[in-house]
Amino acid sequence: MGSLFEESEAREAAARARVEELEVELAELSGKLELARESLKSLRIAPEQSPTFSRR
Repeated sequence: MGSLFEESEAREAAARARVEELEVELAELSGKLELARESLKSLRIAPEQSPTFSRR
């Protein structure tokens, strides 16, 4: 059985690893969100720039 100090260090290391995993996941999702926003933006602009587009 480990000491209380060792157990605390292990919990801290696990928490740090989880934070790092979430930071990577957040960065990936942020990139996907930015791409989706750009795609949406281009879809909003495209019809307005098209001379043959007619609203019904």
